Amino acid sequence: MKTRNMLLVAAMTAATAYCGESAAPGFAKLGAMANSTVAAPKSEEKACAAAKSDLDADAAKIVQRMKAIVLPEIAFAPPQTMVDAVDFFRTASKKYDSAEIPEDKRGFNFFLNGVVSEDGETVECPTLLVFNAKKISFYDALKAICDSVGYTFEAYTFEGCNPIIVVKPKEDEVKPPRP
Repeated sequence: MKTRNMLLVAAMTAATAYCGESAAPGFAKLGAMANSTVAAPKSEEKACAAAKSDLDADAAKIVQRMKAIVLPEIAFAPPQTMVDAVDFFRTASKKYDSAEIPEDKRGFNFFLNGVVSEDGETVECPTLLVFNAKKISFYDALKAICDSVGYTFEAYTFEGCNPIIVVKPKEDEVKPPRP
């Protein structure tokens, strides 16, 4: 629960950074989850469950959108890191998103978690393994890159803001050896 709450706070922080105060209406859903506890009264548990259901539905829509984006080509190799991958995916999401979406609403904002320690020090970011693909969905490419370095991602949406993809280390997993 603590890690989930920290991730929700990170998503809220990223939304504010990318969208300013226009993201505030979307915080109501996350606030219900971040402030919930195991011993919450039944009414709060129901509110939290409803907020989680809304978040899950929103995330499913984002995943569907990610799967619809086809990247013509993608290539990574050492010494590139997850920072490079996130930069690529941020740019590619805007470039290859559906033409039906207004230009200012295309793409995803990214928040890379786990490259700065709790005391503000930069920590080592994983080096990417060799990865080449053509005509791959945005979702499959991001998942493959994340899996290769022991990372995962979650999608969030806020009113008035492009979706936010939070990329973070997987918990309780051993990261693959680096080349």
